[in-house]
Amino acid sequence: MLRSRFYRGITRMARVEINAMSPTDEQMKAFLALPDKPVVMVNLLKFKADGGAEQYAKYGTAIQPCLKKVGAKLLFAGQAMSCLIGNGDWDMVALMEYPNPAALIEMLNTDEYQAAHVHREAGLEGQVNYAVMQNPGTV
Repeated sequence: MLRSRFYRGITRMARVEINAMSPTDEQMKAFLALPDKPVVMVNLLKFKADGGAEQYAKYGTAIQPCLKKVGAKLLFAGQAMSCLIGNGDWDMVALMEYPNPAALIEMLNTDEYQAAHVHREAGLEGQVNYAVMQNPGTV
């Protein structure tokens, strides 16, 4: 009985759009207010159906010099295989580490990055992007 009520409640929940291409003004303000310490950007990526992954791969190649200039590095990238909890539908997950939030903003504002950005827009249907920082005392 509990289980059926639980699932009935789930079906009435409103759907929340979580897939976007750019931050809102509020999200950018919150990002800029983060501490001046290393930040890992968790990227949940959804590619466009026809050739999106290939376009995004071009973007990834083109931004390598930009990443190097600001001291960023790719920690992990892989194909999203299965969603165990929740209701996500992502094609790829990538973890990028930046020395601090300012380094990411610095990179985004370069002409070299802006030239590569066309491939990002051509490849992505949308994404979710979390900024995460290690808690003191954790591994």
